[in-house]
This record gives sequence, structure tokens and C-alpha cells, in this order.
Amino acid sequence: MSKLKNNVKEKIIKNAADEFYERGFSGANMRRIARKSRMVVGNIYRYFSSKEGLFNATVEPAYLALVELINVKLPDELESGNYYTFLEPVLNELTRICLKYPKEIVSILDRYIGVKDYQLFENLKLLIIKRLKNELPELSDTQSDIIFHLILRGVLFILQNYPQSELEKELGFLFVFIFKEIDYRI
Repeated sequence: MSKLKNNVKEKIIKNAADEFYERGFSGANMRRIARKSRMVVGNIYRYFSSKEGLFNATVEPAYLALVELINVKLPDELESGNYYTFLEPVLNELTRICLKYPKEIVSILDRYIGVKDYQLFENLKLLIIKRLKNELPELSDTQSDIIFHLILRGVLFILQNYPQSELEKELGFLFVFIFKEIDYRI
């Protein structure tokens, strides 16, 4: 059996990222990805066992960046009413991730918002909600879930509807809207 080539694998992932971004997971077509990659479909399956496996490989760098971000340690004691100030560096990093991986973030969010059986997304949801509850223990489970979905749907809306030159400003607005003086609102 011939050796798998990294440059071929990377070409498949790049074309898959475009396909998943443009058509979503369910509309993405392995034949179209193969055609854009200038190969037959069977060759893609030498590198990825399934469409799901290709999707996971495509979004993995963005997912790992998000997981790393969520695990960033904030100061142990937050000043009352000053939660946003401590959270601002984390939100700035999230903006950087969205700028670096816009297609991948859109693909993850578009595919899995509301899906309860996808482990990659469920892990991300659990990490975010755990972080919210650690930083703001008075949040109820319902409030944490609402904030989680506001973040995800807001980021998805912004990434899908605004040019990259406006992403930082609009994501900043979203985060200020959600988190500025949140401890007073709960």
C-alpha cells in the first residue's frame, strides 16, 4: 500500500473547509470535495474514514483553540461589578480565534447548535457552562444555558453576516452586551 501524503491530506481538508462552510455538514458532498481536490472520492476515504471524520479533522484546530481558551485561568477573586474587565482578555482571544478560523467556527456552530449527541460539541458546551458556573456560581443552570446559546448564536450570526474587517468590533459589542455588569443582572 502506498504511503499517505500530508500535502494531499491538507488539500482535502482545505477544500472540505470551504465545502462545509458554504453548504453546511448535511449539504456538503464528498464528490464535490474530491473534484475540488482533483482526485477520486475513494482517495479521500484513504485519508478519512467518513464524512464525519473529515469534518472533525477540518474543524479540529478551531475546536482545540476554543478548548484552550476556555481553560484559561482567571483571577481567583473578581471585584464586584468588574467581571467584564477580568474577562476582556479571554474575549479578545476568542475574537482572535474567530478571525483565524472563521470557516471552521461557522461550520462547528452551524452543524451542532442544538444537537445533543455530538461529543465534540457537547464537550465544548460543558466546558463553557462549567467556566460560567465557576466564575459566577449564582447562575442557575437555565441562565448558564441561555448565556451559552447567546454566545454561540451571536458569534455564528456575526461570522456569517459581517466582513472580516468588522468582526472584531461586532464581537466586542456582543461580549460587552452579554457580560458587562453581568453579576448585577443575575
